[in-house]
Amino acid sequence: MSARTSKLPGTLAIIGVAVPFVLEATWRWVEAHGLWATYYPSLLTVTLVLWPGNILGFVVEDFPGVAWSLIAWLIGVASKGLLYYWLGRGIVALRGQVRRRAEQG
Repeated sequence: MSARTSKLPGTLAIIGVAVPFVLEATWRWVEAHGLWATYYPSLLTVTLVLWPGNILGFVVEDFPGVAWSLIAWLIGVASKGLLYYWLGRGIVALRGQVRRRAEQG
């Protein structure tokens, strides 16, 4: 299956876009329920591992207005989707090379 017919890159891109939304919802839930002391260290670690692009949000955190934060968040989401898409393309390409080598001998 070639990279053009494989669904893996598209699926990973969707996951890459979904992860920031889930993490943002989790952060808002923790904030709404006042659970910072309990969940902050582990949630911060999970966020930095699963969504390194969120560091851009920390950079613009002190900028005035919500627009900069939203722009940084959207750039992070888009970069995560693109990163996961190209990761999927790489996996499909490597899988194709392994199959071709196995067929050759």
